[in-house]
Formats: sequence, structure tokens, C-alpha cells
Amino acid sequence: MRTHVALGASALLLVGGAFGIAGRTMPAEANPSAVKVVPEASASRRLPEVSRPFVPDSVAQMSKASELIVVGTPVEDSRVEVIHEVPFTLRDVVVETRVKGPEIARVTVRELGDGSLGTSLVPGQKVALFLSPFEFERGKATGQWAITGLFSGVYRVVDGTAYRMDPEAPGLPARIAVGDLVRSAESQP
Repeated sequence: MRTHVALGASALLLVGGAFGIAGRTMPAEANPSAVKVVPEASASRRLPEVSRPFVPDSVAQMSKASELIVVGTPVEDSRVEVIHEVPFTLRDVVVETRVKGPEIARVTVRELGDGSLGTSLVPGQKVALFLSPFEFERGKATGQWAITGLFSGVYRVVDGTAYRMDPEAPGLPARIAVGDLVRSAESQP
């Protein structure tokens, strides 16, 4: 079941880790608890144009920019939240391997878009994820994670090989053995 959620008009789009623009967050007066349900038909169906000032040049750079790196499998259920008319899909990922960051069995990932144009996280399709915390206010964790570098931090995993999903990140390997990807990520602070 998909649930559409919108925040009050005072909310501004957070573009921190999800888009690689460090330091920008919603203003303190934004109230993430002021949530109202929006019928699915009235939810936005377009992907906004997004600035991507951070496109990692290497796995090392992406690892340094990520607080959590995991290998896991997205679950079937998802929900859509609309923040200031911008849709986000939230989907849980069951963690099989934690490479960096806190011990966690399941992680909620927030992706740009409402799923109508597809998302990086396909239910049942194993992925390697480089993640940054999602915050409405700086320093106040939501428990959700955003993909580092928008789409750069997602690799599809098939038969022990990780495949880059982001065509705009040519500095990242197009395909790499999962073990090599993990070792490269683990070697970074």
C-alpha cells in the first residue's frame, strides 16, 4: 500500500546528503510533524530538476561522503511523501552486510520521485548502498537515509558483481566485484 504525505507550506526541500549539498537543511521553523495525508491522485507525478554539485569521482570519495554503507535487499512495501510538492519514495532495505556505520538490521531509504518513473531500489533486487542521514533540521536525525550523490550511491548486485546505476558518475566503476567494492569502501575512514 502506498501512502502519500505532505508537509506544511513552510517546509523546504532538504538537499543535504541526498543531493550532495552538504550543510543545507530545512529551516528550524519547518514542522516535520505537521503531516497531512494527500490522496494519491493529487500527489505530484513529475520529477523536479535537481542540481547535482556532488558526483563522486571514486568509490573512495563516495565512501568518505557516506556515514552508512550496506549491502541488502529492498522490501516490497513503500510509501510516498510529498515535501513542498516534491515526491520522495521511502522503502526499507533488509541489511545483509554492514560495511560502514552503525549496526542496523533494516534501513529506511528516501529516494527522489514517486515511483512512477522508477526508482533505484527494486523490491527483491540486492543492492550495495552508500548512504547519508536524512534530516529535516541539522543534527536532528529522522532515522531515514538518503542515497549519497543522489543515484551515485546505488549499485545493483547480481551474482557477486555490483553494477553502477548512475550514468552521470563515470568516475565510479561501471561494474566491480562486490568484495572489491566492499574492500574499497572499508579502506576509507
